[in-house]
Amino acid sequence: MSSNKLHAARELLLQESFGVLSTISIDVSGYPFGSVTPYCVDRNCQPIVYISTIAQHTKNIIANPKVSLTVVEPNAESDDVQARAV
Repeated sequence: MSSNKLHAARELLLQESFGVLSTISIDVSGYPFGSVTPYCVDRNCQPIVYISTIAQHTKNIIANPKVSLTVVEPNAESDDVQARAV
């Protein structure tokens, strides 16, 4: 990945505070399970996601620790994080 793309990705991660946390579903084996979740970053720009032990994505992570966090640019038409397009 070029340094320009890395810089842009880092800036997006730093300016946003919500993303889509995707895990591997235990209810529908092998399929992804995504949920909007808040995050912050540590000093090394690594995302930190606070999750509840009763949340479905936590149960999925316990069964399979593979996860992804998708962060999207804000939608100028809406402040609603659920309305943002990928």
